Amino acid sequence: MSNVLPSEKIILTFVWSEIEPLYNKAISKLSSKVKMDGFRAGKVPVAIAKKQLSFEAIVNQTLSTILIPRFNEEMTKKKITPVGQPQLMVHKAAEGDNWEVEVQYALEPAIKLGDYQKLLAKHKKEAAKKIAQQKKAILAQHEELQKKDPKHEIPNLEPTTDEQKQQEQDQITDMAVAGLLGDIEVPVHEILITQQTEHQLGRFMGDLAQHNIEVDAYLKNINQTKEEFIESVKKQAQEQIELHFLLEAIKKDTKIKTQEDLVDFLRKI
Repeated sequence: MSNVLPSEKIILTFVWSEIEPLYNKAISKLSSKVKMDGFRAGKVPVAIAKKQLSFEAIVNQTLSTILIPRFNEEMTKKKITPVGQPQLMVHKAAEGDNWEVEVQYALEPAIKLGDYQKLLAKHKKEAAKKIAQQKKAILAQHEELQKKDPKHEIPNLEPTTDEQKQQEQDQITDMAVAGLLGDIEVPVHEILITQQTEHQLGRFMGDLAQHNIEVDAYLKNINQTKEEFIESVKKQAQEQIELHFLLEAIKKDTKIKTQEDLVDFLRKI
């Protein structure tokens, strides 16, 4: 059962006396990359180069050296362990004045597992039944083909080797674990879903570019609009995050340390 939570937030205040030296260093660093006619590379006077810099770039460079350490310090004071990457939003930043930055972050969800082993066993039976039905449907199709062509061979869909049997059992286990998400509430902060969605979209766009496939052409081929595709990726991202936290909760409940031991445990239920 899905439950999307708003991101946690904290406002960090930086007094100008601590910001000023970092601010000046940021200007110097960024100025060294400014190129202007009449000056050698890296030799543009700071006072001149500063006029070519965006204030946003200066702010970001300044915060890059102080924000995360301060955020971690505040989290330690509050005995909070955030997960994922924090996201910042500058509320106030002006030369000569104090700065305020809002940091959004996520926490590991509190999950009530209940009798998850009983639920998992139930889902395994359902998954095995579903796979059996799929095989039956495929065999029926081949039987119809054989009626038209007696030479058509009906495949053996049952696993015969130990490896094949294990693969089918793992498929059943994976389906059953995914089924637990319908029974157990896994609250997830929205920021994690957003970040995972952006990551998957970025990777997908890279794959398309690598194969010289236009985005519009791909969307037309799968008969989806851009909005529909993004929504499907977002849904998949949320399910992946929920599954991750669910498995982590099971590891804590069983005191299992490794992923391999967790897989073995789930197989045996």
